[in-house]
Amino acid sequence: MSTVRRLPMIMVLVAVLVGGVVFDRTHRPTTASTVRPDTLMPSAQPAGSAGSTWYCAAGSATGDSNGFAEQTVSVANSSDEEITGQLTAVPDKGDPVVSKLRIAGHSRQTVRISDLVRATWASALVELSGGEVTVAQLFQGPSGRSAGACASAPAQDWYFPSGSTRNGARNLMALFNPFPGEATVDITFDTEDGSRAPQQFDGLVLPGGRVSVVDVGAVVTLREQVSTSVHARAGRVVAQQIQTADGREGGEQGLTVTLGATSSAMDWFFPVATPADSSAHEVVSVLNPGEVDATVEVQVQVDDAAQVGSVEPYRLSVPAGRSASVDLMGDARIPRNAERWLIVHSTGGTGVVAARSIGSVRSADTGGLTYTLGVPVAATNWLATFGNPVGIASSVIAIANPSAAGDARVTVTIHGAGSAKDIPTMIDVVIASGERRLLDLTKELATRNEASITISSDQPVVVGQLMVSPLPIDLLTPTVYPLIGSMSIVSDPVPPQVVALDDALLPSEPTTTLDPAVSTTTTVDSTSTTLMGAVTSTTIR
Repeated sequence: MSTVRRLPMIMVLVAVLVGGVVFDRTHRPTTASTVRPDTLMPSAQPAGSAGSTWYCAAGSATGDSNGFAEQTVSVANSSDEEITGQLTAVPDKGDPVVSKLRIAGHSRQTVRISDLVRATWASALVELSGGEVTVAQLFQGPSGRSAGACASAPAQDWYFPSGSTRNGARNLMALFNPFPGEATVDITFDTEDGSRAPQQFDGLVLPGGRVSVVDVGAVVTLREQVSTSVHARAGRVVAQQIQTADGREGGEQGLTVTLGATSSAMDWFFPVATPADSSAHEVVSVLNPGEVDATVEVQVQVDDAAQVGSVEPYRLSVPAGRSASVDLMGDARIPRNAERWLIVHSTGGTGVVAARSIGSVRSADTGGLTYTLGVPVAATNWLATFGNPVGIASSVIAIANPSAAGDARVTVTIHGAGSAKDIPTMIDVVIASGERRLLDLTKELATRNEASITISSDQPVVVGQLMVSPLPIDLLTPTVYPLIGSMSIVSDPVPPQVVALDDALLPSEPTTTLDPAVSTTTTVDSTSTTLMGAVTSTTIR
């Protein structure tokens, strides 16, 4: 099994999401109609579809290299057929501008939004003639660079478990209403000192065909941990979080843009974790949007448990309407030399939303910040918009098989330059139950920046992506600060499948309950049950 080792670079974490299989450990009878996977995460339409539409909530479009989060939209076509369509750039002020799209089979096309409109903020609506197409965004600003998936549908609810308004941080919420009529939304927050429903965000009216950007920090000030919920009481919207940190007071520095989750789920998978020997500050945040308290386990799945040993899971109590966090680097239970991945599981039947933040103080050879939502579903087909984007030193795909149903046979295919090619070392590769495989794409894609990736399997799997960017030569030049962000991977969710995940794959060691009433961001001392509220920043090596 390949591994990711210590790197004197910036880690770009990544992520992903979507699929056709929902895991249910409660072993209750479930039918395909119970869950619509395409409502949980961004989902590509299948081959033969009449069309597909994607919604990119926001980014800046000033045309200035120092713009807050200048955005480029990328459309990847993994089908054999040419796809046509249009991208409509929707500014916060002024008229929309339409650009025609034509993407050959197994190719990718990018559009810089500031080439179409000049605006403080702009959304993008992408309408295409067929399926097997994914749409994602790249961002660059003074604080760093980021990447993330666009939404495949608007929704009534959006959830963001991670966020911060601490000193030196900016937390912005972009709300895109793609429809002609007005939408009305309520925005609520949960912080370490309680939940909030500010009056100015109660019944906020969003004009039709516009993007509105809300400054969370202007109302919820100086909070280390902020979870956000957006509910549309009228209409449907697309919500995206833009978070920056400037490294003030010894903290992280970076830019991370995250599409929210549209629903709670029992299980959230993180196929990628920080590499072994990393000292990054890694925090898992869980938001409970329901009306019943939840008990949640954060399970650390070690790749080589026979050599390294298993890890006692973290256990969180998350009251209804509240959030809780745990610092994974706060104690010694995770061996620093262990390659690993994570499962966040709600044990009491109450759905939650889970995200993970990784941050590192900027120094001569490290730095960055990323927020990543977990993957709430598994699937037999996954599409990755980016294989190895320009400016990336390495790109790694992580494939985990969390099911007890048996081995998964996986094939990875590169799409680019008009053709598809299976990676010879990844044809019918067997991934056993509870195991994970890491695939380094760097050499395969050294000269193919336009490539996208397909991961197919005969059993449902979950997929994530890890990208690493080299540091700039001049650390004082903010516009070339390295990419670090959440790169989503989308899949064909049809037909839906539902599978039970056997409890035998779960750690059985005793756990320690973390009480949010004491601190919503907690660290467990490895030798006691003392709860410490301080959040410290470390580096990615």
